[in-house]
Amino acid sequence: MALLSLTPPPPFLQTPGEPTITFDAWVRSFNTYLTALSDKELADKRKRALLVHCIGVEAQRIFFTLATGTTYDEACRALKSFFVPKVNVVSERNKFRLRRQNVESFSVLVPRDPISVWAGSSVTLPYWVIPAHIAESLRLENVSVEDEGECQCHACSDYDRAGVFLNVTGMSPIWFLVVLILLPAAAAAAAAADESFSGLDPRDPISVRTGSSVTLPCWVLPPHNAESMQVHWFQRTPSYQISVLLYRERQVQGSFQAPQFSGRAFLQPGGLKRGDVSLRLENVSVADGGKFQCYVSSDRHYNLTEVFLNVTVTLPSTSSSSPGDNQSRQKCTVLFVLVVSLLLAIFI
Repeated sequence: MALLSLTPPPPFLQTPGEPTITFDAWVRSFNTYLTALSDKELADKRKRALLVHCIGVEAQRIFFTLATGTTYDEACRALKSFFVPKVNVVSERNKFRLRRQNVESFSVLVPRDPISVWAGSSVTLPYWVIPAHIAESLRLENVSVEDEGECQCHACSDYDRAGVFLNVTGMSPIWFLVVLILLPAAAAAAAAADESFSGLDPRDPISVRTGSSVTLPCWVLPPHNAESMQVHWFQRTPSYQISVLLYRERQVQGSFQAPQFSGRAFLQPGGLKRGDVSLRLENVSVADGGKFQCYVSSDRHYNLTEVFLNVTVTLPSTSSSSPGDNQSRQKCTVLFVLVVSLLLAIFI
């Protein structure tokens, strides 16, 4: 059987170091070379010898230290196992972090406290994506005891996740009737023992002119110290929500504040001690108009209230007379009345 005189593929590994290509890629080229050598199938022993001859000096040295068997396929498997690409875990982690930093980063924010619900009822598991992104909370209907546990929100544009724990309380119909009868007394006792609270929000929209300041009211009822609570103000639009101000861990978290509210949104000085979590908004613009939400949470309770802000544009005055002109006109009118009264008194 005559063999053609063909140039074999470049050696896989001629000198010490790392191969320039994977062994799978090189052996595909080598198999093509074997097929082109002869129009008949080469003996297995000859293929194995050609493989050792062509892989290069350094690869040959490694080959003779391995358990390569006696067949061509066994030799290929041994070399493939040895030259499997090495993964540098530290390097890959660093590359992954760099990829994350090259995209717009965000955080998923959920309530710190567990949410409790009765079995068979419905519950909303709130979460927010900070800075403002399109985000909707999870609405869970007909809750069962099996639903209890941590519910995690995964956001995958840039990766982040957060979880909120759901407590589900199940009971028999008899116990349900007992709890229903005793609910008013239990609610009063819980309010006294646990300092539960609700948020008070105004029924009517609040109106303000552009360029001025306004206070969006929100109070913790019954009034008590709110310094250890979490207070989060949002501006809500039909498609997304904007973080206006976040108070957490006894301080305002500036990194969670949208740029357009930086330096303009504040809590009332000393108000947290009285349960006043109202938002002070300065230099109001037309873009500030709309619905604002105040989310307040403690170790055991949370509440969400809403305030609507109407912003009207302040137009420049169109009157042609100045305040000084009006005062002069009023003085002339008074003087004229006095003169007429004096003349009438003299002649009559």
